[in-house]
Amino acid sequence: MQTNTHIGRLVREPQVAIRGEKNTKVAYVKLAINDLPKGQTTYIDYVAFNKVANLVEQDLTTKGQIVEVQFIMRNSQYTDSQSGEEVYKLQNVITHFRNYSPKPMVSAEEQNETESIETSEPENEINASNFNPLDYSFTED
Repeated sequence: MQTNTHIGRLVREPQVAIRGEKNTKVAYVKLAINDLPKGQTTYIDYVAFNKVANLVEQDLTTKGQIVEVQFIMRNSQYTDSQSGEEVYKLQNVITHFRNYSPKPMVSAEEQNETESIETSEPENEINASNFNPLDYSFTED
């Protein structure tokens, strides 16, 4: 099965619902993805189920968050309750995601505890002073 990856910004907070006879938790997500060659934005819908839906609801809470989603494309069908017709559609089902938004600010007391540990760096070592991987969170099912 082919896995796809997109990185974009959360258009709105996920919409979460309980569906079906088995009470399946479903989270609906929409990302805005930049199409760099054309300079346009594409809006793509995704869906997550059960455990991943719980994580989506917990971690993707702010419009504009930068998110990487790994997903599979799945065909689905259902009967429209109003017209009675069979409806076929393609769903992007999230299997993993990574939240690139910074973690919440640390309190002054917690900051003092981490500053008490001193480290020394060699003078000739390359240092990316504006990037700290600990500022970003990683979430997977």
